[in-house]
Amino acid sequence: MVLCVKSIDLDHKRLNQIKREMERFYPIKELSNELDFLVEESFLDYVFKLHKHRDCTLPATLPKRDLRFFQKFFGEYETALEKKKAREFILHMCDEHDCLVETDMLSRTVNYAAVEGRMAKIGKDDRVLIIGSGPFPETAICYAKVFGCKITGIDNDIEAVRLSRKVVKKLGLSKQIQILHKADNQIAKEGFTKVLVTILSQPKARIIKGLEGYDSDIIVRTVVGLNELVYEKVDPKLLRGFDVIDSLTRWNKNINSSLLIRSK
Repeated sequence: MVLCVKSIDLDHKRLNQIKREMERFYPIKELSNELDFLVEESFLDYVFKLHKHRDCTLPATLPKRDLRFFQKFFGEYETALEKKKAREFILHMCDEHDCLVETDMLSRTVNYAAVEGRMAKIGKDDRVLIIGSGPFPETAICYAKVFGCKITGIDNDIEAVRLSRKVVKKLGLSKQIQILHKADNQIAKEGFTKVLVTILSQPKARIIKGLEGYDSDIIVRTVVGLNELVYEKVDPKLLRGFDVIDSLTRWNKNINSSLLIRSK
């Protein structure tokens, strides 16, 4: 299989072909929790292998409509996987170690969150707001376990909130972690010493704009290189009202990137 060839047109043609095939069998508006069973493994394998080629400029060659398709698709796909894992965990089909360490999708976030938290100097006295905490709040869990801090996660998906609350309760972390069903603009951010904007939080522009003027350290997850194909990159223009204090990028099986910013 050609992953990152000299002819960007060939990659583009292949990706558009995949897009048409996917829409024919499973229209994007109908994406649901069954995605992890219905999606062709070869499609996922193709795109995720592309992630490893940091020098590939494919995202820059795709029309915005195609980028939106892939970003929407993978956002729904990852959320579906998290919901599935949360249900399995709640129903005792996996233990804490399996869900937080052995599962690739979760272990990448858990391991990265520990490094990210140290970059932001999170401590036990911090109060952390996580915007877009998700159905299996692995970052909140990692922060609580590693740093001993208190966390408020917010999410606008009511099913994700219900599942994550059950996960937190099962782990015995209800005194440290609370999950609220709210949009990012429905919660007062004062009183939090750290704020995390997760990679799947949308829309980034409104979220980041709403954080201007707050006296807290802010961690914003963004993307590097080919990850721009499936996640929304934080436009540098959105950060004009902030100072970038530090950054973290890890190139390994999965590409992660975080910015530590403070309002000017």
